[in-house]
Amino acid sequence: MLRLAARCGLAALTALAASSAAAQTVDDLVARHIEARGGHERLKAIETIKITRTVATPFTDLTVVVYKKRPHLFRLEQAPAGQPMVPRAIGPDAAWDAIKGKVVVRQPQAFAEARDLDGDFEGLLVNWKEKGHTVELEGRETLPGGEAYRLKIT
Repeated sequence: MLRLAARCGLAALTALAASSAAAQTVDDLVARHIEARGGHERLKAIETIKITRTVATPFTDLTVVVYKKRPHLFRLEQAPAGQPMVPRAIGPDAAWDAIKGKVVVRQPQAFAEARDLDGDFEGLLVNWKEKGHTVELEGRETLPGGEAYRLKIT
């Protein structure tokens, strides 16, 4: 089982360890992650995806819908229950957000970062070396589901 969470421009991945004899290198852990998601070829065969989830906050539940399409197209819509969805998107040449009913185009630097992070269809770990990411094994930790490895992605 794998969990991926973004934090301050970094991403942390925890891969639950099956046993103490499980893979210990970054390359082995990444290979296990990709295999658990169906393998490299099956991930590359997916052209579009829609993810719908509910995020519980202390104040309300948010509905979040993410649409992705190759290459690097991304749209996220979110709203509290019963409210109109607020979109943000990444297109081929720009990224934008809807703020108070107005479309705001992101600066080129923010567009490039959004394209590389949000628009990355397979995720940060698939072909991470070719994408220029650095992955470090930070150690292990105990989670409610069991022992886990922690990877730092920059």
